[in-house]
Amino acid sequence: MGIIKKRNNHKEMDLLLLIRAMWKKAWLVIMLAVLCGGGLVSGVYFFEEPVYQAQISLYVNNTTGAADVSNITYNDISASYMLLETYATVIKSKSSLEDIIELSGTSYTTDELAEMIDIDAAENTAILLVGVRNSNPETAALLANAIAESAADSLPRIVTGSSVKILDNAE
Repeated sequence: MGIIKKRNNHKEMDLLLLIRAMWKKAWLVIMLAVLCGGGLVSGVYFFEEPVYQAQISLYVNNTTGAADVSNITYNDISASYMLLETYATVIKSKSSLEDIIELSGTSYTTDELAEMIDIDAAENTAILLVGVRNSNPETAALLANAIAESAADSLPRIVTGSSVKILDNAE
């Protein structure tokens, strides 16, 4: 009696016979699974390039001087939040990226550098978090610190009536 039976012009498989046939070849299935898994792990380990991230944080304010804390209004806070998006766009602009490349002394193109940069706002704050991904941790830190230096210098000139303070440099 075979695995496939013909009944009423329909072919049926005997599930128990199918399981027995598979069990006889279980060693082959297990060996293939182990080989494929081992090949995948070793491929990732040996061929995947590690990516490091260096991060800086910037405090964004919509005033240029030392404002009296008791005089800060909702409009000041709202304007600071709006500046976060503006600063993120300015940092990734071609002229800012060229300045960052020059400050860091690297030879990346502006497109390559833009791909390495992640910009995010810390939740419910006026803090801009800028991360740089690179296969070399020293280069990632160098580029992140160049962004901090460039941003602190150029952003208040570009976006008048605002200020930027470096909270944390990359290590």
